[in-house]
Amino acid sequence: MNHPDSNHPSSDKPVIDSNTDDKMSVNSIGQILRDARLSQSKDIQEVSNTLKIRQIYLEAIENNDFAQLPGKIYIIGFIKTYAEYLQLDGEEIIRAYKSGGLIETVNTDLIFPTSVPEDGMPNKLTLLFGFMIAIASYGGWHYFNNNVSSIENPGSLNKSEIPKPSPIAKLKPNNSLSTIQTTTRKNTVLKTDPLKREEEIKNA
Repeated sequence: MNHPDSNHPSSDKPVIDSNTDDKMSVNSIGQILRDARLSQSKDIQEVSNTLKIRQIYLEAIENNDFAQLPGKIYIIGFIKTYAEYLQLDGEEIIRAYKSGGLIETVNTDLIFPTSVPEDGMPNKLTLLFGFMIAIASYGGWHYFNNNVSSIENPGSLNKSEIPKPSPIAKLKPNNSLSTIQTTTRKNTVLKTDPLKREEEIKNA
């Protein structure tokens, strides 16, 4: 025995029939969401806290004032999230919104930033090793640069670093040298002149 509604899948969400005379339009989205919220006795501030959507944005959706929302992607995301929270068919409401010509093509799958995995972060040991290499490279470059500069510019040495020549001692006249020369001269004369030698011996 066939069940009368066996051809329609069961769903907990209310089905919005877009083929009826009272077809849902973009201008009725806000009213539908508002009526659903009031029928469930939900305060708009409560919905805002649960969905983490600012209350002014929810009020703008209920008033069909979509220009108050931050952007097209956020409009789609907020409307779909709000509708599904109220157990409505979010996809059907989004199709009605798109049919209003407000947006042409928008991806309804919102992409939220995710945290960077820990294995993608550089290791602290790697950072420390790289820092030490950088310091060593700079030190080597600085040392090499100073040595090359000293070789190319030897005149850059300080005057205080150049050794001064030691002073030459002045020779003083030596009387003993004169005496030796006189004695030598006398001996030479005596050897060459025997007569003078005898006289000098006598006179001595």
